[in-house]
Amino acid sequence: MPWPYPDDGAERYLRDFLLDIIAQGRWWSWSIRLKTVPDEPVGVIDLFDWKDDNRAFWLDPAFQG
Repeated sequence: MPWPYPDDGAERYLRDFLLDIIAQGRWWSWSIRLKTVPDEPVGVIDLFDWKDDNRAFWLDPAFQG
């Protein structure tokens, strides 16, 4: 991952990588949200169809533990 993270980094990642692999049916993502504040995601869960790896997650440090 480049550092510093470029201003358009998330957009490029979605456009140039993630949308294509989702369209192929090889990647699924879900956001993690609080019931009390459903419009603000606090994490993400990803499942993907790769030979040596198939899952990932990220959770805002404020909600870990």
